[in-house]
Formats: sequence, structure tokens, C-alpha cells
Amino acid sequence: SVNAALAGARPGTSRPMTSFGRLVRLGTASLAANTAAGGGGPFILVDKLDLKRYAARPALARALFEYILYVDHNPKKALELAALATQAAGFEDWWWKERLGKCYFQLGLYRDAEKQFRSALKSQETVLAS
Repeated sequence: SVNAALAGARPGTSRPMTSFGRLVRLGTASLAANTAAGGGGPFILVDKLDLKRYAARPALARALFEYILYVDHNPKKALELAALATQAAGFEDWWWKERLGKCYFQLGLYRDAEKQFRSALKSQETVLAS
């Protein structure tokens, strides 16, 4: 049994070394190095993203929007993504209208925020949009 454990690609384990496992470990190590003292950079470089590409993928766009608004604290970029996603959805998705309203509100554009909230309520009455 000791010989079997030492026969694999990694001595001491019975699991063979895979290229995917190596990539996962490298990715984890690079994230740890980036957030360690001295690295401290952002997790996602929002300014370098092609938001139009992400706006076409609804589930990914929603998660990215939440990150940009609540983690990165960048309502201007969040507004840009929400506007592109609203356009991609054919101006029919109440969720994006409500998020546009949140961005406008955070930017101090209260009348625009109110317009978006009212539009979201017309599309679907929800507690979030009221």
C-alpha cells in the first residue's frame, strides 16, 4: 500500500496529478498573491471589460452588475452595464429597469431614478421596484 501511494504522480497521495488540478492550484495561488499585503488589487478590473459582450449574457450580466455596484462601488460602470443589458433585453425586463433606477439614485439623479422605478412597476409590480 505504501508502494501504491508512492507510485502516483504526487508521492503521498493516491490521486494522479492532472493538468486541470494544477491550473486550479495556480489560479488559487495567484488570487492569494494578489490579495496579500502589497498586492491588494481589485478582483475584477472593471474598466478593462467589454460590457456589451457581458450584457448579451443575462445571468452573467446580473452577477457582474451586482459586483460592480456593491463590491466595486462604481455606479457609473454599473449604469453603463445596466443600460446595455436593458437594450439587449428589448427594454422589457423590469429587473434591469429597477437596477437603472438604483444607479441613478446613487448618482443623485433622482428624477431619472423615479422614471425607471415607475417603468419597472408598469412592467411588473414587485416589492423591489416599489
